[in-house]
Amino acid sequence: MSIRIAILDDEPLAVEILTDFVHKTPRLDLVTATTQPFELINTLEPQSIEVVLLDIQMPELTGIQFMKLMGDRCKYIITSAYDEFALQGYEYNVVDYLLKPISYERFFKAIEKLKTVSPKAQLSGKLMVKSGTKIYSISKDEILYIQSEADYVAYHCIHKKKILALDTLQSLEIKLSPDFIRVHRSYIVSLSKIDFIEKNQIVLCDATRIPISAQYKETFWEIWEG
Repeated sequence: MSIRIAILDDEPLAVEILTDFVHKTPRLDLVTATTQPFELINTLEPQSIEVVLLDIQMPELTGIQFMKLMGDRCKYIITSAYDEFALQGYEYNVVDYLLKPISYERFFKAIEKLKTVSPKAQLSGKLMVKSGTKIYSISKDEILYIQSEADYVAYHCIHKKKILALDTLQSLEIKLSPDFIRVHRSYIVSLSKIDFIEKNQIVLCDATRIPISAQYKETFWEIWEG
């Protein structure tokens, strides 16, 4: 069964590149590709679009505003040149967050994630994580922290269990907030697993030490103290 997909980006070149990616990928049905957000809104009314490849910074209507208008009518894969918008999208059905310039390999990984996203699992506090040929059901309560490892992320769980998956911390920021927080370009931690803070390090309940980088320090302390 094909996935019905739409593209919305104010840059014609980005639309052209993503259109080419969609046409290269099996089981994707491109319904529309446009630079006009209101044109897509009108398309979404009579037709069932399952996923929108969505730019964030657009002059007429931002990606965040678009998701607010459309709500949970479909899923979204964000395509942006900026990573600072990741947290703003967490309350919507964002499957992945692709940073421009986007390679076909990275695009393909995002599409593969669509097949493992389970809304029922997300609501029940579980994540469906694809690792190689296996798909794990991981309870959020089991996760201590998540670490970036090149093209992979490593889920470090209670009892020293480690699961590698093709994913990015940008997309996980959205999926796991507000129970988890980004504290470093390479780390997301579970707020409930923090034992104490010592200088610029987080010490988790299993004694693992995670650095807090300057980039994320202010946001972390606002949440931790609030």
